[in-house]
Amino acid sequence: VYYGAGYEAPDTTRAVRETKGQILTYDGKAAQVFYFSSSGGRTVSALDAFGSDVPYLLAVDDPWDEVSPHHRWPSRLLTAGQAATLFGLGEAMADAAIVPGTPGRPAVLRLTTAGGATTELRLVDVRSRLGLKSTQFTVGVLRLDQPTTAAKGKLTVLTGVARSLDGVVLERRGAGGVWSLVERLAPTASGAFRVELKPEKTAVYRLSAGGLAGPPVLLRVGA
Repeated sequence: VYYGAGYEAPDTTRAVRETKGQILTYDGKAAQVFYFSSSGGRTVSALDAFGSDVPYLLAVDDPWDEVSPHHRWPSRLLTAGQAATLFGLGEAMADAAIVPGTPGRPAVLRLTTAGGATTELRLVDVRSRLGLKSTQFTVGVLRLDQPTTAAKGKLTVLTGVARSLDGVVLERRGAGGVWSLVERLAPTASGAFRVELKPEKTAVYRLSAGGLAGPPVLLRVGA
C-alpha cells in the first residue's frame, strides 16, 4: 500500500529502483493487472467479475486490507417497501438471501416477495443500486410476521425470520415508547423462529440485533 511521499522509506525506494523497467508477464505476454483501493478482505476472480477466466486473476484472501478505512462499512437498514422500490419488485419484499456462486456463475441476491415471486440480481447490480463500495457484503433479515388477534392470557405464537445477524432479540414497547426485552431468539438454520406468549394486553413488538431494529408489529389482544 502506497501512503504517499511522507511515508516513503529506504526499503521501498530500493524496491522501486531494483524493479525499474520490469513488468509482470504471463505466458510470454504482459499481464493485465488491476488496481483497487480496498478488497474488503478478499479479491474476486476474473471469471466472477468479468465472465471470462484469466488463470492468474484468482480470488485470494487479502489480510493487508484491514488497514484500509474502507475495510468495514456501517450497516444499512431497508424496509420491505424500500427494498421493493429499489429493486423494482412490484410488491413488498418478504425475504432476501445471497445464493453462493460457483465457478463461472457469480453469486446472486435472491429476493422473495410477499406473494411468493422470486427475483435474482447480480451482486454487482445490487452494489450499484444501493451505492455500496463493492460486492463484498452480507445480507441479514429481520422479519416479524403479523399475528392474528390473541385472546387475553391465552397462548399465542409469534413467527418470522431472523437470518445472518447475531444476538437477535424480541422486544416489546412499553410506557413512554421504551423498548424492553421479551426473549432472546434461537432461529433455525433457515432463520425461522417462533416465540410463545400469553399476552395480557395489546402491545407493539419488534426484532432487533446489533443496533438494528426491524419494523414494529402490533399484536392485538381481545377479551
